[in-house]
Amino acid sequence: MFESDFIDLFSRTPWTIVPVLFVPGAAFLFWGGLHYTDLGVVAMLGLTLAGFVFWTFSEYWLHRLFFHWEPPGKWGARLHFLVHGVHPQWPKDKYRVGHAARSEHRALLHLWRALLLHDRGTA
Repeated sequence: MFESDFIDLFSRTPWTIVPVLFVPGAAFLFWGGLHYTDLGVVAMLGLTLAGFVFWTFSEYWLHRLFFHWEPPGKWGARLHFLVHGVHPQWPKDKYRVGHAARSEHRALLHLWRALLLHDRGTA
C-alpha cells in the first residue's frame, strides 16, 4: 500500500492486537468494578456480557451507517477512505480486516472519559 515498508507496517492490524490490548483493559475494568462497587462477581459478569453485546452491536451499527455512507465528490471519497480505511481495497488481506487499534483505543478512552464525567455530575 505504501512505498515505505516502515509506514506500511502501521497500516496493518494482526489479530493478536485485540487480545494483547483489550483483554488487560477489560480485566482491569472488571477488577475496578468489583473493588469500587458493591456488585458481586455474578452481577459483574452479567454487566460485562451486556457491555460486550452493547459494544458489538454499536460498532456494527456505526460501521453500517457511517462507514458505508460515501459523501459525494472528491473530498467525500477521500474522507470515506480516511475514515473507513483500506479494507474495501484489500478485503482478503488478513492484516487489514480490522480497524487500527490506535483509533479503537481513542474511541474507548473518549467514551470512558464521558462516563467518568457523567458519574461525577460534571458532564
